[in-house]
Amino acid sequence: MIAHFASGEAIVRYEPAPPMAGATGDIEALSMWAGQSVALANKSQPTADIVAELTSHL
Repeated sequence: MIAHFASGEAIVRYEPAPPMAGATGDIEALSMWAGQSVALANKSQPTADIVAELTSHL
């Protein structure tokens, strides 16, 4: 166990639970979803353009 939710429920290492308000413990060891994939972004563009690009391949 590396942290606890505000409710007291334990969060174990490698659990996909993101840090939430009130969580305590080793917060930096929890899943940080945006931090893992943000490095893959290579340009900034409007959301509508992203959705159009993704749906054009369906």
